[in-house]
Amino acid sequence: MAVIVPASHDFPDGISTTSEMNAFVRDPLDFLLTRPMGFFRQTAAVQAVNTGTNTAITFDEEIYDIPDGHDSTNTSRFYATYAGWYQITGATGWQANTTNRRGGRWAVNGVAINGSGCYLPANPVGTCEVPIRLHYVYLNIGDYVELYGYQDSGGSLNTSIITDTSCTMTIMWVSR
Repeated sequence: MAVIVPASHDFPDGISTTSEMNAFVRDPLDFLLTRPMGFFRQTAAVQAVNTGTNTAITFDEEIYDIPDGHDSTNTSRFYATYAGWYQITGATGWQANTTNRRGGRWAVNGVAINGSGCYLPANPVGTCEVPIRLHYVYLNIGDYVELYGYQDSGGSLNTSIITDTSCTMTIMWVSR
């Protein structure tokens, strides 16, 4: 269901009706106090990522999801239920492997966001987490955001589900 971000309203001199006060004062304040946001983690199962391939990271745990933008079928996706600017940040976590790079980037509707990639230098030691750049992106209703993981170890490499190095995605509506 498409929902429009509540707008403020100029009131003429005199008394306003209850419906006007609800629509133009209460509803915008309620929206700002419960604006769309989500925080997701990968906790139950590692995910195999093929070498040299950007792969959408799947998330099985919802820390919070307001108003239910996380797709239960395509668990890598957060769908915008309101149009506007969203702040996105997250991290990819990787199991130990000392060959080549680890990283990730953001995508909207399956298309990479220019300048959103972040990669560790070659040959990380042990389990590692790569913080992906904080980014702002404009989403229309129905657009979706995904975090893509990348590694080039020469073979398939699993993500990590260890608490400190698990894959995470945080998204928050900030402005229309």
